Amino acid sequence: MFNKLKFSIFTFRHVLAEKRTRISDADFKQHVNEIHTKALKRAKVVRFFAVLKPMSENIFQTILECTIPQKINDRLNFWRSQDFLVLTPESTSEYDTQEKQEYDIVLSGNIKKFSGTPKLQFHSKRENYQTISVLLTNKEEPFGSLDLVEIPQEKELTSIALWLSGMPVKDTPRQKDTFLGTKVIYCQEHG
Repeated sequence: MFNKLKFSIFTFRHVLAEKRTRISDADFKQHVNEIHTKALKRAKVVRFFAVLKPMSENIFQTILECTIPQKINDRLNFWRSQDFLVLTPESTSEYDTQEKQEYDIVLSGNIKKFSGTPKLQFHSKRENYQTISVLLTNKEEPFGSLDLVEIPQEKELTSIALWLSGMPVKDTPRQKDTFLGTKVIYCQEHG
């Protein structure tokens, strides 16, 4: 009948790297090892940014987003279209991350959390943002920061400064109600 064949399948991963003359062999091996490890974890490069919308004199709706560099301008334009103010600089530098990486959002300075969840998680196939309403605790010193900490390493990654002074609170424009209702006509059959 049929012979059963047993065989093993091995997956080989190769890294091609060029060593420059100024780099020691030990540094070169460490760098190649880091590149290989990132490739295995399917590392992604991301940037973070925050946008603000004043809700009252001392409460601000804050959006913190993590996205790939190619989408940064599109996402900023989206938030601008929603009447959010974009900070300067517009985004952080680039950071390596991986799928489902979680970040704690730590508020510091003269702000405290009014509402929202202070956690953010990265997924490459969706928009990754968190909405936090912050309360300015001291109008004389209107600054604070959103500090991002990698979980579970508890490694501080970056800090986004917030200057919360001189922002006009916009009234949300009321749109004209276009729904006029329905007119119901009852017909009675005469028989």
